[in-house]
Amino acid sequence: MLFDGPEAEARQAAEAFRHALAIGLLDVEGQRLPVTVSIGVGGFDPVRHGDGDGLYRAVDAALYAAKADGRDRVAVGG
Repeated sequence: MLFDGPEAEARQAAEAFRHALAIGLLDVEGQRLPVTVSIGVGGFDPVRHGDGDGLYRAVDAALYAAKADGRDRVAVGG
């Protein structure tokens, strides 16, 4: 997800997306299945990240932290 705005707003948008998925059910061959998602969020800081790859690594680490904390979560990367 790309978001042009403050990191706090990006987290809020990610939480809203996560919640929308959580309250809906996916219909698979006649079965209604719950959907969950883990999301990593981060804002680019050229001093911390250096470049896009640095931001990607930080957000990827946040994604794995969200999964490690029990999945179906949003985590912010540094």
